[in-house]
Amino acid sequence: MMTNEEPTLDELLREPIIRLVMVRDGIDISEARAMMEQAKFRLNRGCIPTGLLQRACNPCLNTIIPDA
Repeated sequence: MMTNEEPTLDELLREPIIRLVMVRDGIDISEARAMMEQAKFRLNRGCIPTGLLQRACNPCLNTIIPDA
């Protein structure tokens, strides 16, 4: 049965295809994880600029749509 839950960061970083793309692009997995954890911390602390928080989110594309 499928769920509508998004995968966790750990689940995504365990995916072989994601690891291959990151290696190909020269992205260190531990650095990427640290950057994402820092962004989560800043978001929870309210340090993300208001403009970014006010943008609409498109869950189908999993992207942020810029202000019109």
